[in-house]
Amino acid sequence: MKKKIRIYNLFIVLVIALISRCSSEVTFKKFTHLNNWGINKKIFFNTPKIDTTKNYNLYLYLRNNREYVYSNIFLIVKLKSIKKTIIVDTLEYQMTDANGKYLGKGFSHIKEHKLWWKENYNFTSSGPFQIEINQAVRGKNRKDSILKGIVDVGISIE
Repeated sequence: MKKKIRIYNLFIVLVIALISRCSSEVTFKKFTHLNNWGINKKIFFNTPKIDTTKNYNLYLYLRNNREYVYSNIFLIVKLKSIKKTIIVDTLEYQMTDANGKYLGKGFSHIKEHKLWWKENYNFTSSGPFQIEINQAVRGKNRKDSILKGIVDVGISIE
């Protein structure tokens, strides 16, 4: 009987350890809904103050539907403080596999992509900050001024 109790207690401890290890504390997470994303349409997120003693993972979220016709996406992402631009990154993410099947999670016609932006990033000041995201996808002959199929853009600081 004591052996069963020890095994049960060990199992409970392992489950709690796995759950606490897999979950990350989300400091900030927000989405903006889009109908069509024009080449001049910038998306802004204003963060709260950030704890400078911790390191964070920064993620971008994209939700797309079947109207998105490209296999990848290019984004220009800026992290700004009140006084200056801290980071400017031009990023490319794959949106489909080699066969044209959308990557991301979701069972319906909407797929959600959680995309790495910065890993183990330390904010040197507490902010608040502004994150600016602009799409940089250009179709054939650069005639696509509206990017269809991206329905939501989000940011997460964890």
